[in-house]
Amino acid sequence: MSRVIGMWVSPFQRLAGWTLGSVVLGGLCSSYAAASGLSLIDFTSVSAFGSAGAGRGVNVDASVMSTNPAGLSLLKRPQAVIGGMGIFAGGEAHGTYSSIASNPPTAGRSYTPDEVEYYQFLGSASSNYQSCTGFDGDPSQCYVQNSKESGFLHPAVVPSIYYAQPVTDDIWAGVGVYASFGGETDYPIESAFRYQALSSKTQVVVVQPTVSMALSPELSIGGGLKISAGQLAMSRMLNPWASAITDAQADITGDGIGVGANLGAIWQPVPEVTLGLSYSSPVKVKFKGDLKATGVAGLGVVMDRFATADDPSAAMEYPEPIPAAVDSAQWIMDTRLTTTKEDIRTDITFPEHVDLSLSWQLNPEWTVLGSAIWTRWSRMHNIKITTHGSVAGESASDIVSVSNGAPGGNVLAYVPQNWSDVWALAVGTHYQLNDKTVLRFGYAYDNSPTKNSTRSARIPDNDRQWLTVGLGYELDSTYSIDLAYGYMFMKPFKIHDVNHKVDGSQQAVNPETALFEDPGVLNAKYKRMHAHALAAQLKVKF
Repeated sequence: MSRVIGMWVSPFQRLAGWTLGSVVLGGLCSSYAAASGLSLIDFTSVSAFGSAGAGRGVNVDASVMSTNPAGLSLLKRPQAVIGGMGIFAGGEAHGTYSSIASNPPTAGRSYTPDEVEYYQFLGSASSNYQSCTGFDGDPSQCYVQNSKESGFLHPAVVPSIYYAQPVTDDIWAGVGVYASFGGETDYPIESAFRYQALSSKTQVVVVQPTVSMALSPELSIGGGLKISAGQLAMSRMLNPWASAITDAQADITGDGIGVGANLGAIWQPVPEVTLGLSYSSPVKVKFKGDLKATGVAGLGVVMDRFATADDPSAAMEYPEPIPAAVDSAQWIMDTRLTTTKEDIRTDITFPEHVDLSLSWQLNPEWTVLGSAIWTRWSRMHNIKITTHGSVAGESASDIVSVSNGAPGGNVLAYVPQNWSDVWALAVGTHYQLNDKTVLRFGYAYDNSPTKNSTRSARIPDNDRQWLTVGLGYELDSTYSIDLAYGYMFMKPFKIHDVNHKVDGSQQAVNPETALFEDPGVLNAKYKRMHAHALAAQLKVKF
């Protein structure tokens, strides 16, 4: 399944004082990337999902190719498997967004009364502003908003289809199409979360041609080529540097292709015991797409003109005199409603993982199963979003690159991740009720690669636990069905989501770049995060 629960993957950061990157990842790796964000236990087989993924690498149907391609050699007849899973997630998010209006100065810099009046003018338009200390002790304004959200996790549907047949007595071939990563979250446009995340939808679908060979009755090997196609669509509101200005909106859409490999081996030392070991290589997906920034009602701010002390005519509607901090920042705002569009690029490497699976038939009725999956999420150091080619002087990308501390460069966003390698463990059992019916039960503990300091509103993720039940039923010698239900839950957790420059440092209060940097912070607590998953598949033997 891939962490497909709507809580899933991924970040955007701010435009014109806002780093756009958080949107794109955080969540992508946000995964479909599981409704929650990323795939640690991939439930790409309904029959394996009934036992919480335990023994998934030695599962005896064509869907085994997604986890261990050597498993095709265990099949007796050609077969097709068509399945799907619906995931319905829920939870609560209590968030507080706070930012210093108009970026007050750091300590040690004195401001004239005109400058103080100017900044206070910009911060006087909303009841969300509260008094705080700035300007070397003079009163300033802080923007603070609280909100509670509960409908931000969307249902997800995860389809899959597999086909396998023998080529010779010892060689099998097949192909599978399944979702590897994906997810969707959607916060209300008026919520406190909107400056970090509005909507996020990511998906990675894999087409995998596979070959398996039986080297002996006890040992089989196999390999598959993973052709991964990724899509993303994300948006967020942009918090104007001038707090009296209406929010603007930024949208990112993109797609990309990556190629990797899936290798595996299966050993049966005795007929009752089957061991499987598989390796799935990292897949680098090169995303290409568009960034669109749109000013909305009111002033619809878009900073698209230069103004310097040498060109005071460039100043438009500021109170007089224009503060020195604004002049030195070299930016002025145009009151027109404007839409800016840029080509963007970002590379996301989905990490490798190693899977060890066991199936042990204790007697004709009972079989115990286990799996341990190690995933190298430490590859996820950071995400950079860039423009294609050089940055134009008046483009949205120029604004963003300056906000990220890279004037004139082509880096739109920098999102530090610093994720950790993780283990996922699953145990389960099968009970053969009769010749036609098998019952399945399982439990899985799926570690999250994120920490409090690296989580984002796009990937509200924590360690998750799964309880599952399943049923397999043979209708006749040709057709059989598998049904499964799973319940996922996780402990409450917090996020601390801030904006970063390209050097990894946090955007800060800086009087010399007052229009560029946004020290806004989202602090949130997530509670009662859970998901219900229903799955079904049809197997047809030829």
